[in-house]
Amino acid sequence: MLSSMPPVAEGVNLLSLSAQSQKELYEKHHDTADGRIRIWLGIRQIMNATDRLLLETRDVAKELKTGIHMHVAEISYENQVVKDTRKVDYGTVAYLEKIDLLNGNLLAAHTVWVNDTEIYSTVWLHFPNDVFSVQFAWDMLRTLTKESSLVKPLQALILQLFMCIPYGWKGILRLAQLILLVVEVVLEPASVGAGDSGGWLKPALACLLYFLSHCTASTPPLPFVARQSLWEAITSPAFDCFALSGCLAQFSLMMLGRFLLAYFFISSEIGFLSRAGVKVSHCPASAMRMLGFAPIKEMLDAGICVSLGTDGAPSNNRMSIVDDMYLASLINKGREVYKLGTTDPTALPAETILKMATINGAKTVLWENEIGSLEIGKKADMIIINPFSWSMAPVHDCISSLVYSMRSENIVSVMCNGQWIMKDGKILNVNEGEVISMARKASSELLKRAGIRIPKRMNMI
Repeated sequence: MLSSMPPVAEGVNLLSLSAQSQKELYEKHHDTADGRIRIWLGIRQIMNATDRLLLETRDVAKELKTGIHMHVAEISYENQVVKDTRKVDYGTVAYLEKIDLLNGNLLAAHTVWVNDTEIYSTVWLHFPNDVFSVQFAWDMLRTLTKESSLVKPLQALILQLFMCIPYGWKGILRLAQLILLVVEVVLEPASVGAGDSGGWLKPALACLLYFLSHCTASTPPLPFVARQSLWEAITSPAFDCFALSGCLAQFSLMMLGRFLLAYFFISSEIGFLSRAGVKVSHCPASAMRMLGFAPIKEMLDAGICVSLGTDGAPSNNRMSIVDDMYLASLINKGREVYKLGTTDPTALPAETILKMATINGAKTVLWENEIGSLEIGKKADMIIINPFSWSMAPVHDCISSLVYSMRSENIVSVMCNGQWIMKDGKILNVNEGEVISMARKASSELLKRAGIRIPKRMNMI
């Protein structure tokens, strides 16, 4: 393979050539076959991709307005590898959020080892000797977001005032300045940053961090303040909990000489995926076989679009979405037993599974305006099912029967964009016998070249 590559000129990097080749493939094949072929960019997983490749793929996908397929948090040790190789204290999802790879055009396959509990990060802030230590109570922030009354916030502020007394009037004055800054942003959130869609909380806390990082003119701006904008900084992983609505974790500031160590609790990685609009492909067969239990219910509860996938043939074998509908329902009900110690038959109901196999699949590949449901104006993609079989009869609840009882054999006809691909059980566009013969020949030759001999085990029965 390497010998067939064109010579690389000095100063030209392989990643740029890779990006260019992807563009050429996109321009040649995208939207061909009457619009049935869509070209996406693919990254196997973070463990065999450099940051440069990740960022370049992100930029090319943005330029071409296409999607990115990537295995995310797939393997149990993946998060630890990310910590060790990237020298960070968080795993794959938080790291992808940090480098701005989490977007609505990312299809995250598997996402089994996703952190669904709150984690925290630390940041060092440089301060003059006379700066005060302030602890903002979580109750204060929660009250400000949910109640119109200012009684409790004022009580909390009075408490902070007493905490500043040991630092003299300078401490009290600086606390007052901080309060005025926050209140000013609360009353007029548009005054900080652009594109504010999260209410006053983001800019208020951005203002707080800005104030804390500029208490002394002799201290250069912090890295997260010196980036493109303060707004960009407040949405980085270390401060993401402030960007999320709902429950806020308590954070504290602790004085250590001339430095301040700030502990910032960050949301679960599921929160990152939800806020960024990332789509998730759940592959229950391969998950049961070799990966683990993905927190699918939690993802759906967080508003993440989750669809169904088969994964590859080596980890699935049957390659049937019909089978995976059944498995998805069972594995997630079983996970509830493992997690809660009690059964919950309502976890991932049949209606949800059916949506994951249809319209959510279309949304996952950014195609919901054309496929995924039978509607006027969409492509005529549909299957004809024969429910009068031993596996499905009798049918009392159509949706339950489709998820729990249907088998692939119940599908008798398939239409794709108005054309019959299979009719009355017979595939029309290819010769099945020839394809099966070619597959058997190719696999036999592959085993021979690899020197693999499969032992005969049928004598065991």
